[in-house]
Amino acid sequence: MTRRLRRHLTDDELRSVARWVVRTYLEVERGHRDARPLRPLLAPHLYFALEEAERSRAAPTDE
Repeated sequence: MTRRLRRHLTDDELRSVARWVVRTYLEVERGHRDARPLRPLLAPHLYFALEEAERSRAAPTDE
C-alpha cells in the first residue's frame, strides 16, 4: 500500500523525518528500541534483517 502525501514536505520537514528514521534505526540496532515503528518506512528485506538482529540479541547465549 502506498500513501500519497497531501503536500510536498519542506526541506526542514524532510530533514526532521530523515533524522528520526536514522536515530530510530540506530536505537534498534543497539537494542534500545523496538523495530516495529520502522516497518512502513524500510524495504522489506531491511526490516526483516533488522528484526532478525533484534531477535538474535534477545536470544540467550550458551556461555
